Amino acid sequence: MAKDDFLKDARNFHSAARQLQIAIEACLDVGHHIISRRALRRPKDYKDIFLILGQERIIPLDFAESLVKMAKYRNRLVHLYWEVSAEEIFGILQGPVDDLDSYMKSIAAFVDKEPSSE
Repeated sequence: MAKDDFLKDARNFHSAARQLQIAIEACLDVGHHIISRRALRRPKDYKDIFLILGQERIIPLDFAESLVKMAKYRNRLVHLYWEVSAEEIFGILQGPVDDLDSYMKSIAAFVDKEPSSE
């Protein structure tokens, strides 16, 4: 979608911001589930979920450190939503959003290596 079209209708912004929030929260939920299932240390906050996954080599540590920004952005979307602009969301969606795909591929590779619990 062209920037002007995106900015013209506030529903585009609100929908995109909410979908981004849901995508980030899904990543956090999956990570938290793995941490809980493997009885790893309890995360202090959302950022810590990614760091624990990196420290445990479930995802690459350097990637985990870059995902911390994603957790921080989730907090911004939820708690400082009035500071998030349509232009900011548009810019995020135009940039590389490969982190979500990379995260899920890393998690899928980890799950494939895990012994079955059946």
